Amino acid sequence: MTTRTKRIGKILAIVVAVIAALYLGLTVWSFVALHRAYAALARDGRPMTAAEVIPPPVPAAENAAPLYEEAFRLLKAEKLGDSTLLEKLSLAARDAAATNATPADVTRFRELVTRPAAQHALDLVVQAGERKSCRFDLDYASPLGVTCSNMVDLFAMCRIIRGEVSRRVNAGENSNAWHLAIAGLGLAQAQQAEPFLFSQLTTIYLEAIADASVCRLCTAAFPTHEQSDCALAALSRMDHPADFQRMLDGERLLLFEQEFAHTTREGVCQTLTMAEVPSWEQNIYQCAWRTLWRLDHAAYLHVLRIMASTPLSRNMPPLQIPRYCFCTRSLLPTLDDCRTNFTAHLARIRCTEAGLSALVYKKEHGAWPETLASCMAQVPGDPFADKPLRYRVTEKGFVVSSVGKIRNTKEIAWEYEPDNVR
Repeated sequence: MTTRTKRIGKILAIVVAVIAALYLGLTVWSFVALHRAYAALARDGRPMTAAEVIPPPVPAAENAAPLYEEAFRLLKAEKLGDSTLLEKLSLAARDAAATNATPADVTRFRELVTRPAAQHALDLVVQAGERKSCRFDLDYASPLGVTCSNMVDLFAMCRIIRGEVSRRVNAGENSNAWHLAIAGLGLAQAQQAEPFLFSQLTTIYLEAIADASVCRLCTAAFPTHEQSDCALAALSRMDHPADFQRMLDGERLLLFEQEFAHTTREGVCQTLTMAEVPSWEQNIYQCAWRTLWRLDHAAYLHVLRIMASTPLSRNMPPLQIPRYCFCTRSLLPTLDDCRTNFTAHLARIRCTEAGLSALVYKKEHGAWPETLASCMAQVPGDPFADKPLRYRVTEKGFVVSSVGKIRNTKEIAWEYEPDNVR
């Protein structure tokens, strides 16, 4: 062996030793980073096992879910051509509620919703609303299936209730309309106990429909004391800022912990391709994918911890996510959007609570309260700011609003001016 060959061999050995040392160091660093991320969550008192976030069993007599499912089955069992009554009613309710709805649209919905099966299903929803809890029989070992369970049926029923509330008001059945609108608030909370981001976003959408139905109903008929008390009780059950932390914990423990634990090299390659990571970065990543995947996991846990511990009224602190944590970087915008939507949801619910209290005051005293403190024992705080909701009396009614906006354009407010409502 020549001197030159020995020198080259020595250089190669040094390079290999350096690479091995770097890889060993990176591996140790990834384990330490992941351990610290878990330890930080434990110090914050966050749940650390899946069993801690799965909703507890509900006694059959208190569970609204079987009644909702029976209502869905009733409407699906009646066929109208190639569609079910549930599908037809949902579409008819949507058309009847549209701003450009025609008399024919309204008539079509009335014909469908007054069928015996439809009225029986609505009666079941009202009965379910009187129960204390709701938990569907779900398999939490298959979280992707759980998150979509009953979603379409719930959306359809919420739209039907909104349409039927309007129909009953137009027919002069104000008391029955209020009874159904309050039941709609209960239906909207059917998935509130489910610890997934998708389930919570579904709940937010359903509650927005139910909340809008209540606001429109108020323009036609002031609630009685009993009706306002029931509506406010239902709204207060929607007003739980801690639900955001719970859904982050559920998403982590029931979905992404499995994703990080069981992802293979092929799965990482597919994810890199979907994330549109450049080919040269993919090649580098694949050389040490296990180590980098652990660092990505640690970054994800860090983001969830900061998001769960930062009050909704405050902006998230800047998060410097390393470039190689492509999974966490791709999820961050979605998590930010979920946080904003959840905060907007709380603001909307609190505006309705304040508005209902103002209506009750008006009914009792003949004039609008000068301030929310005049009609509420505790004025709701604006979830977008550390101060109360804004309120002012107008020529025709009142406006109660938040400083926050939906998608940075639409103000979150209840502008109660009946003459302006269709």
